[in-house]
Amino acid sequence: MANGIRRLFRKAKASFWRLKRMKINRNLMVYLVSVVLASIFWFLNKTGSYISTSKVFRVEYSGIPGDKILLPGVTTSFVKVSVSVKGSRLLTSGSFQDFLRIDLSKLPLRNVPHADSTLKYISDDDLRQQIEAQLPTDFKFVSVQPDTIFLDFGRSITKKVPVLLDADISFESQYRAADGIILVPDSVEISTSAIIADSITFVKTEHLELTNLQEPVQRHVHFDIPNEVNCHTLYTDLKINTEKYTEQSIILPIRQINTPDSILLRIFPQTTTIKFFVGWSNYQKVTKDMFSVTVDYNDLNSPLKSDMLTIKLARSPEHLGVTDIRISPVSVEYLVERNITINNDLQ
Repeated sequence: MANGIRRLFRKAKASFWRLKRMKINRNLMVYLVSVVLASIFWFLNKTGSYISTSKVFRVEYSGIPGDKILLPGVTTSFVKVSVSVKGSRLLTSGSFQDFLRIDLSKLPLRNVPHADSTLKYISDDDLRQQIEAQLPTDFKFVSVQPDTIFLDFGRSITKKVPVLLDADISFESQYRAADGIILVPDSVEISTSAIIADSITFVKTEHLELTNLQEPVQRHVHFDIPNEVNCHTLYTDLKINTEKYTEQSIILPIRQINTPDSILLRIFPQTTTIKFFVGWSNYQKVTKDMFSVTVDYNDLNSPLKSDMLTIKLARSPEHLGVTDIRISPVSVEYLVERNITINNDLQ
């Protein structure tokens, strides 16, 4: 209300100066000034009396029994509190807090007649005491809607689930995450009702956007927790060690595997080129013998057999942060012959 009155004064003042610049009729100017002055005197008179106002509070519960959890739906989440206060106090008190704290361990929880034993309620007298204890000085409680708080308790189950990072991450050209994207912790314990425990398979973070990264990143990322889930851990630590990467290429011989001794498998070509990115800090550590590529003779018996054999990456130095590995060509032509040397020896 106080903010509304302040806005009224500002609008009136702005209108006054606009009208003055426009050189409006003098009588109209006098009339507007009189209206503004009358409003000011009316308000100054009203600030000496009590004014009614109301606000919606979000209810935050604490002191929940360790083996229980509050289920959404029946449980009261918001209340509307009406109060009275002197107008002058309203101008200086600032805004209400947005939530109402209720400690269930300090209140008698009553059973709802003819209802399931998990359904409880807080009486209007107990609720009023909780509200009055949290109102600013000089604010007088008038009413609350609803005047009774209902609580629906369910049996709590604790389980450990992985953390899922919800993020759009991009890097500047030639930059990469040197050690991958690190989350600490990467899994958390949650408590929820037995009814929905099986459907919760992970905890997702709030959405995060990190674009064109060059510098390392380290920050808290809070969780996006559903109302029916309790998680004592509030956030995970995200760490991204950025590093400038460079492209490197090597030529490798193609090894054959699973070729019988009686068969001579000829492939064309016999070498392939490997291209990859590696960080500057590991550039000198990467050697040719850390890689291996193969073609598998058993692929000839596959239902997907074709005129080409696919080249497969058998080994690479992942511990050195090698990324974006590309093979060219990705397949080779082949020719199958009997191994005459072996066959003659057998005769």
